[in-house]
Amino acid sequence: MASGLSDGSEIRRGERHGWNSLEDYLYQHQRRLENYSGFVENHKFDYEIFPTDDEFLLRITMEILCKCDIKLTVEKWAEVKLAKRKKMARTKQYSYNASSPEANILRYDNAHKYPGHSSEHHRHVFNGTGHQIAGSPFHVGEDGWPHMHEVIEELMQRFTPSG
Repeated sequence: MASGLSDGSEIRRGERHGWNSLEDYLYQHQRRLENYSGFVENHKFDYEIFPTDDEFLLRITMEILCKCDIKLTVEKWAEVKLAKRKKMARTKQYSYNASSPEANILRYDNAHKYPGHSSEHHRHVFNGTGHQIAGSPFHVGEDGWPHMHEVIEELMQRFTPSG
């Protein structure tokens, strides 16, 4: 797989959604779920790697079944590059969609930019019938782009008595 990867010199450590080793990137998605075993009841985790002209793309899909009949569907596309002979990954596009059997609950994504928003990162909030509330989608920006575990924590706070 390394033959199509470039030696990415722009990789900087410590960025909130920055580069991570491919191995750790995949591991973190699995490990985080273990921290929420009292709320997460079951999950499916799949990934595929697709070659492109000068790198690879990684697609992660997850279906996380939570208490209160909540399903969190995660889809991420990450770019994969070679840095110092190590495969590194970082998320480029994401969607976290939480729903119940009755309706959508919330969704974070960066699929496209909304008018008046300075970036693609936004949050959709739905009422109990699946309609977006007034003002939704809300711009969250690069700094408000959540990690998967933060979305799980938001759902826990909203749907469990003790949060």
